[in-house]
Amino acid sequence: MALKTKPLSEVRADVPASAAAKGELVRVNFLVPAETRLAWKKLALDKGVTLQQLIIDSMSKDFNTSMK
Repeated sequence: MALKTKPLSEVRADVPASAAAKGELVRVNFLVPAETRLAWKKLALDKGVTLQQLIIDSMSKDFNTSMK
């Protein structure tokens, strides 16, 4: 069974998708251990950001570092 993405216009209003990243946003689905997701959520709460923004920021830093 394939997952279908939904248009951003149908995403819940409480998700700041437009503020999360610049440019066109696409949905990414991947599995992580429940303990890992919980740790990420706690870190995001501590930093006062969404889990989405935490992942984007972390991957952007990692990607920019590896491209040097």
